[in-house]
Amino acid sequence: MIDRLKEIPGARKVGATTGLPLDGGLPNGMFLVMRPDEQPKTPANLESLSRLFDLLFRDKQRSGTADFCAATVEYFEALGIPLIKGRLFDERDGLDASHVAVISESLARERWPGQDPIGHTIEFGNMDGNLRLLTIVGIVADVHEYGLDEPPQPMVYVNLFQRPRTKPR
Repeated sequence: MIDRLKEIPGARKVGATTGLPLDGGLPNGMFLVMRPDEQPKTPANLESLSRLFDLLFRDKQRSGTADFCAATVEYFEALGIPLIKGRLFDERDGLDASHVAVISESLARERWPGQDPIGHTIEFGNMDGNLRLLTIVGIVADVHEYGLDEPPQPMVYVNLFQRPRTKPR
């Protein structure tokens, strides 16, 4: 559909997302800062993984809260959301590749003050039912999701093509 929309005369950028700014906000939830070796190996590990997540959510050093949005790279381009550091989604980020995330600069400042969050791994499967870990590959400028007079909220963006809507397990 995106390719067909790009063919419309006058269309300059076409992107897709699960939510637009100023449209009432996006779902928010808790995420966990994980180590790459904490990736679940098989679906049989889901019960033990659930217990691990329960323990980790109690550790304020490992947990955080952010809004969640699935988007395409063209979403950022169409809305003029600048890349601050790292990269946006690209062809390396296929469905079977390691899943990636782009975060807002407010989340980078809040969760990783004085650090570089690029390369850190988080789990945010409570938002879309996908338990694959996300590696942070980029930081984008903040967006006023809830109103121009409201402060920007911390945001985790995932690649819409890597995390198509699925039913939670």
